[in-house]
Amino acid sequence: MLFRSDYKWDDNFYVPGVEGAFGQTHNVTAISVDAQNVYIGGTFIFAGGKYMGFVARWNKISRSWSQLGGGVALSIDKGHTQVNTIEVTMNGIFIGGVFDRVFNSPNDQTGIVANDIAVWKGDHWESLNGVNFIGAYFYEPLIPTLYYGTGIISVLKDDGYGHLFVGGKFHRIKQNGNWRTIKSFAIWDYFLNKWSTPVGGLGFDAANGGKYEGWVTAIAIIYDNTSLLPKAIK
Repeated sequence: MLFRSDYKWDDNFYVPGVEGAFGQTHNVTAISVDAQNVYIGGTFIFAGGKYMGFVARWNKISRSWSQLGGGVALSIDKGHTQVNTIEVTMNGIFIGGVFDRVFNSPNDQTGIVANDIAVWKGDHWESLNGVNFIGAYFYEPLIPTLYYGTGIISVLKDDGYGHLFVGGKFHRIKQNGNWRTIKSFAIWDYFLNKWSTPVGGLGFDAANGGKYEGWVTAIAIIYDNTSLLPKAIK
């Protein structure tokens, strides 16, 4: 997109915006909003000069940045942590990406195990058990080179009726302490607090006979015009 030389950017977010550390990239890869806040996620660790931990909140009324606890991290390699998607729902602020811990305060050194997906409940994080990817590599946005056995969540979509649709690149999900094979697409039920599989299968395989699971990067929900209930997922 081209702008005239006198085009004025909105200054709501002020300088210095988001930042990395020690040469890290500081991309914003996810944005979502509610009535008062803008939530962003990515590969940054600072926003407005404060430590955020890869996810942050901008309040439109106070015009200031704040933390969601102590953020998230991939404990084995914080330099490759990323938040790819944020979905604001009536049940909390869900985030997905590449991480294995969420922290309820900046001083929390242990965190809560949360494999690539977690929900912010207003004053604390909760884990959804999460996903796992075995037999392949950890994904870095440009160069997929490192193997950590972690999954990737790329997209979250709330249907407004108690279900969160989850897409990415993963091999299995954890439920009741056991891993269950579900390839790259799963459904989280808010009311039952459990995972389920799409009707008719366990997910997707890579194209052209590829060895690894397929990669879900977009989800759309089609609603019935009469009942206003979801009738198809694409």
